Amino acid sequence: MNTNTLQGKQPESQQELQLAIKSDQEIAQLQWSDKRLVQADMAYGRFNNCSFTKLTAQQIDWRFSQFVNCQFIQCNFTSNDFENCNFVGCSFVGCHFEKCDFSNSEWHQTSTENGTFNTPNFKQAGFNESHWSNCKLTDGDFEHASFSKHSFTNSSVSEGNLFRLSLFNCKLTPFPFIGNSLSTLLFSECDMSKAILTGRDLSMSQLLNCNLSQSDLTESNLTQTNFTGSDLKLSVLKNAVATGALFSEVNLSESNLESCQLDKSSLQGAVLVKAKFARSNLEMAQLTDAHANGANFNGCLLRYADLSNANLAQAIISNCELERCNLHNIREEDTDWSGSNRKAALQTDEKKLDAESWQKPAPKK
Repeated sequence: MNTNTLQGKQPESQQELQLAIKSDQEIAQLQWSDKRLVQADMAYGRFNNCSFTKLTAQQIDWRFSQFVNCQFIQCNFTSNDFENCNFVGCSFVGCHFEKCDFSNSEWHQTSTENGTFNTPNFKQAGFNESHWSNCKLTDGDFEHASFSKHSFTNSSVSEGNLFRLSLFNCKLTPFPFIGNSLSTLLFSECDMSKAILTGRDLSMSQLLNCNLSQSDLTESNLTQTNFTGSDLKLSVLKNAVATGALFSEVNLSESNLESCQLDKSSLQGAVLVKAKFARSNLEMAQLTDAHANGANFNGCLLRYADLSNANLAQAIISNCELERCNLHNIREEDTDWSGSNRKAALQTDEKKLDAESWQKPAPKK
């Protein structure tokens, strides 16, 4: 491990700082205020416990530099290259970044407050246990970037490219991504409660074990979106397009899914208690083992849907198209079938039920 640390007089100019870096010296406890850097090569620098106040940096190459426990206050960076840089335990307060490259950078336990980023490049950047507060990021590129245990307090990420962005165990309240396509993203164990996602494109994204309770996804594109294990209780999905979407084991109780396109979707084992599905298309949908007691399916298209073993107690399944709908071993108590062609549905298969109920005999003593 290189322990060559700058001794004696600290660098006071751009030239002196550049010379120290190119001499492979660690810059420790540097205190700079009102300095200006222009078109300099500072790549592979090592900075430890340094403080930069009102630094102005234009076209600086910081690639592969290490910043540990450094503080940046009211700094202005224009066209800086931070590619492959590491920021550990750092803080940025009131800083502005214009067209800066942060691709492949790593941010660990670093906080950014009241910052602005215009056209930043965060491709394949990684954020771990970091924090943005009152930050504004516009037209950024986050392709294949990842955030883990990151918080976005009162911050916004507007426009830009989010292709294959991954977020793990992040706090996203209020939801920070504005005006972006949310297709092909990965959200895992994130808090997205009360998110306003009206009309947004979440197609082919994965929202696994997330809290989306009381969210608004009205008219959103949820084609082939995976919500497995998430909580969508009391949410609104009216007029959403969710063809082939996965809602397995999802809590949709008391949610509004009226006039939704849910054909070929999977709601296996989902909690649909008192949910509203009126006038929705559920053709070829999988609702096996669903808890749909008290749910309203009035006027739904349920052709070729599979409701095997579903709990339909007190559910409203009136005026529905039930051609070849599988009603094997459903639970029905005070269920309303008025106006539906139930005779066109598949009833309980007694032989199959006997086979499903069979238990291996206890071994003889």
